[in-house]
Amino acid sequence: MAEEQKILLVYKFNHPDVESVRAALAAQFPKHTLELLNIKQMVKKHPGILLLNIFYMFKEYPLRHLLGYWKVWRRFWATTYMHRQVRRLVGEHVTHGNYLFTLQTQSDFDASTPDLPNFIYTDTTNLANLYTPNYTRDKLYSSAWHALEKETYQHACVTFTRSSHIQRSLLEQYGIPAEKTAVVYAGSNIPMRDIDLDRKDYGTKEILFVGVAWERKGGPDLVEAFKGVLEKHPDAHLTIVGCSPKVELRNVQIVGKLPLDEVAPYYERAGIFCLPTRLEPFGIVFVEAMAYGLPLVAPNTGAVPDFLEDGRNGFMVSPGDVPALTNALSRLLDDPGKCRKFGKFGYQLARERYTWDKVAEKMKTHIQPFLPREDTRAG
Repeated sequence: MAEEQKILLVYKFNHPDVESVRAALAAQFPKHTLELLNIKQMVKKHPGILLLNIFYMFKEYPLRHLLGYWKVWRRFWATTYMHRQVRRLVGEHVTHGNYLFTLQTQSDFDASTPDLPNFIYTDTTNLANLYTPNYTRDKLYSSAWHALEKETYQHACVTFTRSSHIQRSLLEQYGIPAEKTAVVYAGSNIPMRDIDLDRKDYGTKEILFVGVAWERKGGPDLVEAFKGVLEKHPDAHLTIVGCSPKVELRNVQIVGKLPLDEVAPYYERAGIFCLPTRLEPFGIVFVEAMAYGLPLVAPNTGAVPDFLEDGRNGFMVSPGDVPALTNALSRLLDDPGKCRKFGKFGYQLARERYTWDKVAEKMKTHIQPFLPREDTRAG
């Protein structure tokens, strides 16, 4: 009897998305076991690679690019040496198993191996940051690393993106053929449930922010906008989930970081969702907010235009435009009926497009042509 071929899901960080993708793919390919490979843990088993990579990091990046924990941490994993070592180690791992194909989450490493189909699922590219206003090239990774990043996309059979924004980056900035890209979107990591939006109270004047990176997610802009909101709506409230910034302003609740399964009640209580992010690859919290019937207020940047139709399920503003943010929030607080109308539109959109089952179905459509014929028939 022939040995079962497995599917190898390669990832770097333990994010809820990984389990969501694994479960959705398992449903699409029920005859194949999905194996997980964490490259961060894999590399940690090789201390020589970690030590030598410190040398390459300082060789590849000027000191000014390494000031601060996050800069060091990001660039440690963005050296050409680390990129090549990860590909080598994945290749060695694959030789000891029998795999149908590999799928890597994110594109800052290369999990491709000869004669085995590899697919990428990503919410960003490094060069896509240049689409963000005021983002400068000195914040990017090295040009040598970009050459390897481009090779990563070239090695993949198909690169799946969460947004048309990143597909555009692949086409314009990396020269990847359109037939080697596909927008498949993403799903909510909080389980969706049926909600009767006709009975939801949109008059609570509860504004919700959910995000970990307070500065990057536009938190300070929201606080400034909320000051203006309070002048017209002194009974409005702002709840901040995911981080613990110092905010000295009335009617603001700082919840801080929570386990994923404890976030849902905050979506249920809120009447408006606002994340005025300055730099956002995708933003699954927007999908989660729509799944709970919340109208959105967000900037016209990144993936946002894919799921936010201005005047249909929320309002879009320019990044950093605090007066426009204040006005958008006030317009929604003025009109609970509009909030309900917007909420219903987003709720339906989330169910039609932004579920992990839908994502995996789209992936399977593009993966099947690269599989042996018997696997195409069997699923």
